[in-house]
Amino acid sequence: MSKKIRTVLIIDDDPDFTALLKNYFKRKKWNIYSLTDSHQAAIIIQKTMPDIVLLDVVMPERDGVTTCRII
Repeated sequence: MSKKIRTVLIIDDDPDFTALLKNYFKRKKWNIYSLTDSHQAAIIIQKTMPDIVLLDVVMPERDGVTTCRII
């Protein structure tokens, strides 16, 4: 039985934290998508259907809470 490849979408404006998360999920062999702002989040989610979205709450322009409501 084959193991399903999981997908994560990381939405965070901190490049160091994003790199840390990417490294972790890469070691776990997950597909990784990332955004530095949340404006394209809904579009990317529809295209990639991630298993999990890691969303920063405090971001410039549109905060994570508002983004979560939109999604």
